[in-house]
Amino acid sequence: MKENYIIYVDNGGTFTDGFLVKEDGTFVTGKASTTPYDLSECLFDTLENTIQGTGESVKTAMKKTEVLGFGTTAGTNTLLTRRGSPRIGLITTKGFEDTTMIMRAVGRVAGLPFEEGMHIAGPD
Repeated sequence: MKENYIIYVDNGGTFTDGFLVKEDGTFVTGKASTTPYDLSECLFDTLENTIQGTGESVKTAMKKTEVLGFGTTAGTNTLLTRRGSPRIGLITTKGFEDTTMIMRAVGRVAGLPFEEGMHIAGPD
């Protein structure tokens, strides 16, 4: 029986984190330093470090991978702060232009009781 993997990599400001889920629900994690000058470098380093936890080669594990996702907090931060490089933009559908600003303001407390929302730290 062929085993299928799902791998997700999240690029952050300091570290890039990896998460590999096997078909039976077990998982392994990995991490590498973020390389802001070349995000592909930290992507591949994180993949290698994450897959190492399976005891397989990268080539073998990637053949089993059904889904590979990559997200970046760095891109979101660049968009929201309007600082950094490269220059980026956001394309959205009509009516959703304010989504990032709304989430920045209330996304951390949406759905929480008032008492819990009061104890959530704000942005740095």
